Amino acid sequence: MTPDDITYNDDLSAIDARENLWRAVLFNAIDEAVRGVSQSSYFSPIQRVALIKDARDYITVPNKDFNTVCSLAGLDPEAVREHVTKQIAAAPTAEELAITPRQKKTKGKKPGPKPRTDTVRFEYDGKTLTIAEWSELSGVNAVTIRQRLRNGWAISRAIEKADGRATRVRISGKRPARRPGVSSVFGRSKGTGGGSTLQETPNITFSGKAENA
Repeated sequence: MTPDDITYNDDLSAIDARENLWRAVLFNAIDEAVRGVSQSSYFSPIQRVALIKDARDYITVPNKDFNTVCSLAGLDPEAVREHVTKQIAAAPTAEELAITPRQKKTKGKKPGPKPRTDTVRFEYDGKTLTIAEWSELSGVNAVTIRQRLRNGWAISRAIEKADGRATRVRISGKRPARRPGVSSVFGRSKGTGGGSTLQETPNITFSGKAENA
C-alpha cells in the first residue's frame, strides 16, 4: 500500500466513517508539517516554528502514537511516513513557513491532499475553530487537545482544564497565555467523541489498507 493515490469521500455515514475521521486527524498533522500552521491563528512566528517542527517530528520519528492513528485510519504507517517525509524534505523550512503564506499545491503534479485554506475545524458553543485557535482561546495546550481528540473526546471535553473544570472560552478581551508549543498529538484518555462536529473533513481514501497483524 502506498499513500500516493488519494480520493475524498464526504459521506460520514459510509461504512468507513470511523476511518475517515481518523484520516482527518492524521491529515491535520500532515498539513501542518508540510505547509505550516495557518497564519490566521494567534501564534507568533516563534510559536509557529515550534508547532511545525513538532508536527514534523511526530511524523518522521517512529512512535507508537503515529502508528496507532494510522492503524485506526486503515493505513500503513511506514508507507505514510515515507511518503510524507519526502514531502517535508521538499518543503520550505519551518522558519520560512512561519513567516510566509501557506504554500499552494503546484499544478501538473499528481494530486496529493487537497489544497486547503485552513486546518480541520471543530464546532462547539457556537464557534467553529481549528485546534490551534481552540488552544489559544481556552488556554489548554494544543498537544493536549489533539491527544484528547485522537482518543475520542468531544471538543467540549477536550478543551477542559487538567483539573476537570470546564473551560469558558473568552469572546473578547485579553486572550489566555499559551505556552509556546507543540503541534503534535495525542495522549491517554477515554471517551467516544460523539459530541464533536468535524467540519471540512478531508476524508482521505488511500489506494490500499494496512495489512492485519
